[in-house]
Amino acid sequence: QLRAAPAAAPSLAAAEEASSDWSDEFVVAILGDLHLDPRKMEDYHVGREHIKSVLEEQKKDKVGAALVSLGDLGESKSVRPK
Repeated sequence: QLRAAPAAAPSLAAAEEASSDWSDEFVVAILGDLHLDPRKMEDYHVGREHIKSVLEEQKKDKVGAALVSLGDLGESKSVRPK
């Protein structure tokens, strides 16, 4: 039976050096249950660019950032009404 050798863990000094430029703050953008209407994609694009600019600004300031989506990503109404 063959087993891969465990990956070497970075030294504590290397990890501290890599993170020393970054703030210990962290920003999390939380999006709610997004019911996207494919007929109104302009709203999606405007919102996407807004969130991207906020997260990119954090990165410039060396602040950790993440995006979390809660709920499903279904549409709110049928685009093919009966």
